[in-house]
Amino acid sequence: MSEPVLLGDIGGTHARFALAANGAVIGPVAVRDCADFGDPAALLTAALAGFEGRPRAALLAAAGAVADDAVRLTNLDWQLDGPALCRSVGFAQCRIVNDFTAVAWSLPRLPAAELEQVGGGAGLADAARAVIGPGTGLGVSALVPGENGWAAVSGEGGHASLASADDFEAAILSRLHAELGHVSYEAVLAGQGLVRLHHAIIEVTGAAAAKWTAEHPMRPADVTRLAREEPGGPAGQAMAVFSRLLGGYAGDLALIVGARGGVYIAGGIVPQLGPLFDRVGFRQRFEAKGRFESYLAEIPAYIITSPAPALIGLAALAADMMQADDGRV
Repeated sequence: MSEPVLLGDIGGTHARFALAANGAVIGPVAVRDCADFGDPAALLTAALAGFEGRPRAALLAAAGAVADDAVRLTNLDWQLDGPALCRSVGFAQCRIVNDFTAVAWSLPRLPAAELEQVGGGAGLADAARAVIGPGTGLGVSALVPGENGWAAVSGEGGHASLASADDFEAAILSRLHAELGHVSYEAVLAGQGLVRLHHAIIEVTGAAAAKWTAEHPMRPADVTRLAREEPGGPAGQAMAVFSRLLGGYAGDLALIVGARGGVYIAGGIVPQLGPLFDRVGFRQRFEAKGRFESYLAEIPAYIITSPAPALIGLAALAADMMQADDGRV
């Protein structure tokens, strides 16, 4: 058995850790709140204390653009630097990849029981796959086949410019433009995006609004609560718009990367929404691409219900790196 490697998936809100050996996650997954720690080194030190033994290498997934084993998190004011973490925490090696690169690597390895298909279609086993993940931010990646096996495509697709598909969405987008200037998909298809959609819909429709203050601002959980209480109200409409916009962007990704192996929805938001996520509206918008509607109708879409897909992908990636680097992560 190879020496265990510490795996870490560090997002804007939570971090998940586990050990891996021989390409598989071993033992329990530990979840930490990033806000409880002053810096990444303190977080990793606490994570290590929860495992028996001390792995000499770490492979970390981080929510941001990675370059030369370093990244500044997009939604948390932290800088992760692999060599610096090696010195601070005592690793022989510490490598960093984008968090959705890790999720992309998990796609062929996710068990069927941890996937919920939305609509029809049947994926081709050897075709590209895309993943999109609404959470604290919006991650996007793809897994594409090549002569030497799979390769993950890293990018910052969450920051692409959002597009509307009807007059109601155009009115919402106009309000958001006035507030934000550039309106990215992440600005809407992430946790705080639900709040932005709710407020914009109130402005567009003139609906009565609850009182929220700077001391007590609306949170995403408030939007979901209101949507359950009044499905036809602004919060319920926000859920429907969120679902359709996500479907439209997922369909765009399928076209862009030729994801005939399927499009996967990761992140913490969609599984938590349950029936508030409009699966019919998502699928209709996913396929509504004019002459390519029949092409998209054959592509499956899945909600990932696995609690830690990035760790599954990191375990596979660690094994691949060790093989390529003669035993070094």
